[in-house]
Amino acid sequence: MKPVVLFSLALRIIGAWILVSGLEYAVSWFNVRMGFSQLTNYQATAFLNQAIAHLVIALVLLNFAPYFASRLYPSRAADPEV
Repeated sequence: MKPVVLFSLALRIIGAWILVSGLEYAVSWFNVRMGFSQLTNYQATAFLNQAIAHLVIALVLLNFAPYFASRLYPSRAADPEV
């Protein structure tokens, strides 16, 4: 596999990890909102904000990983011959 493909795969793995983290925040928000958990330090909206931010970042990484990899990872053709 080409390095750019591996980099794209790595971005998608990170995106999947962030997606799972966002879903955890969404479940925490649901638990606080429904009264299943009593928190004194956080409000339910804090969990909702974290969940939305994580889910947006995850979806961007999952959908645009090949684009980011092609733009951020240098290609071999651009390397000078030594």
